[in-house]
Amino acid sequence: MNTENLKNLLTDKNAVILLMIVAVAHSLYNTTLQLNVDEAYYWVWSTKLQLSYYDHPPMVAYIIKIFTIFGDNEFFIRLGAVFCMTLSAWYVYILSKEVYDINVAWLTLITAIILPATSMGYTIITPDAPLILFWTTSAYYSYLAIFKDGWKNYLHAGVHIGLLMLSKYTSVLFPGFLLLFMLIKMPRKLLNIKPWAAIILAFIIFSPVIIWNYQHDWISFIFQYSHGTSSNFRIEFDKVFKFIGGLFVVFTPIFFSMLLYGTFKYKNWFYDNKRFYIAFLYIFPLIFFLYYMLFNKFNLFKNLLQFIHTVFRRIIDTFHFTEINSFIP
Repeated sequence: MNTENLKNLLTDKNAVILLMIVAVAHSLYNTTLQLNVDEAYYWVWSTKLQLSYYDHPPMVAYIIKIFTIFGDNEFFIRLGAVFCMTLSAWYVYILSKEVYDINVAWLTLITAIILPATSMGYTIITPDAPLILFWTTSAYYSYLAIFKDGWKNYLHAGVHIGLLMLSKYTSVLFPGFLLLFMLIKMPRKLLNIKPWAAIILAFIIFSPVIIWNYQHDWISFIFQYSHGTSSNFRIEFDKVFKFIGGLFVVFTPIFFSMLLYGTFKYKNWFYDNKRFYIAFLYIFPLIFFLYYMLFNKFNLFKNLLQFIHTVFRRIIDTFHFTEINSFIP
């Protein structure tokens, strides 16, 4: 295949076709798998919609409800996961294209599709499915707001951050990431009303969860706090090592090694605001969870991997493939 033919293949249209093929394949495969206990639990939520729930915010129930209008079998229940993963992959693609170019975007898209974590996400409907989707969309629209300004971009960012917060409580790390990024790199932007308007909009969208907790004596917030903290603060390094080892499994040794190589080799990303945004988007929650694991009283390992791959897998591919881009015509 010559250079011209290869360039003709790397188009947005073909990216959409590829994602549709992947979505159909996973949807058909999902019909062969019985629901696990957690999936059945969240399906029950969808039959009794509320402003929020004891364990998590309500987004997963709303998504299941939408996709089970035509049936309550494995295909339709998991169709929400397929939708979330497919759309999030598209946003990874367009974010990569926005920050770099279409060559990097295609490398990022292909990497995301073939990672084991992607297959897991396509076949299980849990709160992590909307978390993955809205973390990615929030990253995209926040990038546009920060680097291109405009009320439209800030309002889009606010809406998607609000939807993200309706997905899972760990999503609170995203507003924390944004605030810290702007304090470090663009503090003057915080003097503008637009970022604060976006945050207010996000909390308005999140307000049903606050209202539900107020009506139920803050039971969900209390549960999440007690579920994720330790009373004795005993340092347990073994969990940290298991966590790091798990990252090599989730992302495969090849791609996770490339991630580490790219992070430590190309040190100039700190001085490039756009690269720093991409890198800090995974470094911030990674540092938080590495510290968190030191004092964790229960096995957070599984949940941690599910969250971190929304950050790592969806965004950092654009970073460590930047230099490889020079090999593509």
